[in-house]
Amino acid sequence: MERFDPSQEPPRRAPPAPPRPEWLKPESATAPNAAQTPMMDFFQRRVEALERDLVAERERASAARGLLAQQEALKSEVETHLKSLTDQLRREKIEREGAEAGMHARGRIEQLEKRLDEMNATFAQLLKEAVARRDADGPAAGAPAVELFSSLVLKVEKLAERPPQDEKIFEERVGRRLDELGQSMARALDDWRRSQETERKRLDERMEAMARERGDLARHWEDQARALRDDQAKERAARDCEISRQVSALASRLEILAGEQKLSAQGAGDVSQAVGRIVSILTATPKTKDALIVELEAEKEELRRVLNDRQESLRRFAGERREVEKSMGESLVRLSAELEEERARTRAAEARGCAFLGEIEILKARLARLDDLERAVKDRDDRIFALCAERDELARSLVSEAQKVRAGIEERRAADAEAQSRAGLLSKRLEEEAARRALIELSATDARTRLATMGEQISRACQERDAVTLRFSEWEKERQRLLETLRKKDEMIALLSSTFQGVLKKDS
Repeated sequence: MERFDPSQEPPRRAPPAPPRPEWLKPESATAPNAAQTPMMDFFQRRVEALERDLVAERERASAARGLLAQQEALKSEVETHLKSLTDQLRREKIEREGAEAGMHARGRIEQLEKRLDEMNATFAQLLKEAVARRDADGPAAGAPAVELFSSLVLKVEKLAERPPQDEKIFEERVGRRLDELGQSMARALDDWRRSQETERKRLDERMEAMARERGDLARHWEDQARALRDDQAKERAARDCEISRQVSALASRLEILAGEQKLSAQGAGDVSQAVGRIVSILTATPKTKDALIVELEAEKEELRRVLNDRQESLRRFAGERREVEKSMGESLVRLSAELEEERARTRAAEARGCAFLGEIEILKARLARLDDLERAVKDRDDRIFALCAERDELARSLVSEAQKVRAGIEERRAADAEAQSRAGLLSKRLEEEAARRALIELSATDARTRLATMGEQISRACQERDAVTLRFSEWEKERQRLLETLRKKDEMIALLSSTFQGVLKKDS
């Protein structure tokens, strides 16, 4: 079966002969307004089918726009939820890093305490060994023992004098190191702040530019959408007016044709009456034949004139019918072309909408990256402030530990108790961290379920699009079938016309 191309002109056939008058009569004589020929009925049904297709196309386009809006809303909701999850994970990571740094500092303090305890234990062991050696030598080694004891006393006094001096030296070294560390940290912090200020200014400028660009793009999108809606409304109104005008013109032409068919039917009735009169005259007696010859000749001339008039009217009717069929065919071709143009416009509008949605997604991704950068800068500032506070806390803890060394074992026991309390706090924090991670896993499973739901919705949308494509293919098959039926009817009309010509030739 050949495919119908609206751009090609329909093949020109030879005009068929006019049909018989009784064939053109409507079936119901009591309802002349409702009587229609098969051709008129076909064209009317064709126009109604085209109007229904246009309405269905508009409904599909509106449904597609609604589905796109629903998908956009769902996607924005999922993005918001994912962003909140990312922020929560980042905050928890920062807290975990701070806890690890605190644990590292406490480990270093414990190592220092352990080394001091080892030094004290070593010194006590040396004293014990010296006393035991003196007791073992006995009175035999009196003088050397006395000398040794006096030397040990001197050394012990020197050692007793050294811890304050060593402690002072240690404090001075620690103070110098802390001052140097503070100065270097202050310089690094100033440099970092200056670099962050410049980077923040640059990011602010980029964010302002992106905001302006997003506003311009939104305005451009709104203007294009408004212009597209206006153009579609104007085109739809013009197309509806054109279809209404063509339908009214076709209806008026069909009414004129129906009137002419009625007139031709009346002329055929007059001819049949004249034929009946001729038959009655021929069957009359021979006496009246001579008297009626003149009357018959006159009636013959009149009938010939009437026949010529009827033939002329039939030729005009055939020409007008060809014109009407030609105009109807052209109107159908034009309506088909307009329908294809409407579909092409709809597809182009959908393509433009997809392109704009892609640009909007790119802008959203850029804005998300800018937000991430801003949050990273803020988190870095908070981390630096926390490190400064921890540095001060570490310095204070070092000073307090130096005081603890001078204070003695009781303060160390208090420090052990405090360390145990800190261990309890750390265990509590670990439990809270485990509970928080459980909540994060629950929220992640919720997000996965939502993503799965969105995937199912997208698959359903694809299935609906395939169904629409299948309906379009079925409509194309229906159109080919109707064209084939129209071609068969044209062939039937040509056959009937040839039959009518043969009958007329036989009658003549």
